[in-house]
Amino acid sequence: MGRPLIRIAIPLLLAIPIAAPAQTSFGIATGMVSAPGQTSNNAGSALVGEGFVERRVNRLFAVRVDLLATHLSMQEGGFTSPGGLAYPVYDDRLTLATLTVGPVLYLTPIRSDTKMYVTLGVGGYRVSQDPDTPGAVTKPQVSVGGGISERMGKRTALFLEARYCALSRAPYVVRQLSGVVLGVRF
Repeated sequence: MGRPLIRIAIPLLLAIPIAAPAQTSFGIATGMVSAPGQTSNNAGSALVGEGFVERRVNRLFAVRVDLLATHLSMQEGGFTSPGGLAYPVYDDRLTLATLTVGPVLYLTPIRSDTKMYVTLGVGGYRVSQDPDTPGAVTKPQVSVGGGISERMGKRTALFLEARYCALSRAPYVVRQLSGVVLGVRF
């Protein structure tokens, strides 16, 4: 994941619940992401892990800090043999982490057990190519998403969320990331 993201994420994640513990929720999720490459021949999909801290501002708005991490494996189809089989020119294995801060807008009343919401976030991502390329790159990113949550207990909810991330000036074949996660908020 890298030290620069950790240096930013830890103080942000710790500051929100200390400021207002009664209005703060935590969430963890897992799901699938896909990352289309530069051509139609290459694409990657993988499991993703997500964790977030969210603080309610009022009944419609919240502020969320989230961290998403995944490891993608992508192949580029480069040429076709006389037998009609495509052979990959290269195989990219990318480790990607995003740190996002942004508002959450709830579209349903706070007293409802089922809540729909939209998110918008700005932040950064860190990507490293494994194992052949040393080093990693950290750049800005924006994301937009939406979801639905169903209250399961007094402070527990199950949620399903979709998100699209645009990765600014990505150095590898991945320029965008989209996915769906299922998780629990407590």
